[in-house]
Amino acid sequence: MVSDFVYLLAHSEIFLICFALIVGLLVGSFLNVVIARLPLILERELQSECIGSGYCNSRKESQPPVSLMSPSSSCNSCNSQIKWFDNIPVFSWLLLGRSCRVCKENISIIYPAIELLSCVLTCLVVYKFGYSPASLFLSMMVWIMIPIIMIDLKYMIIPDALSLPLLWLGIIFSLSGGVVELDISIMGVIFNYLVLWALYWAFRLLLKKEAIGYGDFKLFAALGAFFGINAFGHLLLVAGLCGLILALISMSVKQSSKAPFAPSLCISGMVYMFLFI
Repeated sequence: MVSDFVYLLAHSEIFLICFALIVGLLVGSFLNVVIARLPLILERELQSECIGSGYCNSRKESQPPVSLMSPSSSCNSCNSQIKWFDNIPVFSWLLLGRSCRVCKENISIIYPAIELLSCVLTCLVVYKFGYSPASLFLSMMVWIMIPIIMIDLKYMIIPDALSLPLLWLGIIFSLSGGVVELDISIMGVIFNYLVLWALYWAFRLLLKKEAIGYGDFKLFAALGAFFGINAFGHLLLVAGLCGLILALISMSVKQSSKAPFAPSLCISGMVYMFLFI
């Protein structure tokens, strides 16, 4: 009797959404770490390679090691270590009055916003795809896209450490019976990459501008891995419209038409996932 109740509970839609909500919040908390530390890790690796190869004359300074797992999270203002009970996604931010327990400096709203975004998108994916491998793979796709968007917005780069695992994840998803067959997935990878590559060189040769970068090629190829070559038109149309909107916003705010393209590509992938699958 008890086992039957547990089985029904575990397979109920409400339980699934609640589970997705908790996982989404926890993953969102980790994504904040990725967004904050991955660019720093890559910068230090680049400096180390530069110094080691002899191309840099500057001496390597002693710096504390940084990874995604260590050191423990600390306040950006006073560097005090954040206790586990002050690091509960969203709730700790609210309970602390949006400020550090030690120095009382404001904590950016970006941190709970990322956690909520991860939570909402995870719940939407699980609600749409239910108990299926698609829920797992597409949730992971969303989790990788969130730091890609935030890092590109701030630094105008798309780390290979995120885009390449996303591409392979899409291929594995198709190999395991995703939304398209493996051959359609591989064709999507090749075609999406080559189209942006061609656009890059067209802008560079004709207009003497680099409108997109190599990171965008890999990200668009990753979308092709998930959704196949047949999704190309939808993805490029939505990405183009989003890119135009971001460029207009950038012109009005920063007086520059230069805007990162990764957010537009990621939005196009999510729109396709929710509306066309």
